[in-house]
Amino acid sequence: DPMQSSECPYNKKYSNSPNAIQDPDYSIEVGIQYYADCLREAGCNNPQDMEKLKLSLQGYNYGNGYITWAVRNYGGYSARSALRPSKTNPLRA
Repeated sequence: DPMQSSECPYNKKYSNSPNAIQDPDYSIEVGIQYYADCLREAGCNNPQDMEKLKLSLQGYNYGNGYITWAVRNYGGYSARSALRPSKTNPLRA
């Protein structure tokens, strides 16, 4: 599961448990769909918008619920906002 996308809501072929996807091409397809959602939710429209890219990448790692949570509680991505969920459960939308 190269994109670590087994738990992603777009995964309809395999169990939604860690590392369940056995087809690398399918993992990439699902991961790209999910990351595109994270980019949209973070409001990233420009490849040079590093703050929104960081927010979208952390949303991919923690679950896209992180994006709304980080914006609401911290104004966006920060090292502090990324540290807090890592000590608890991942955030999912």
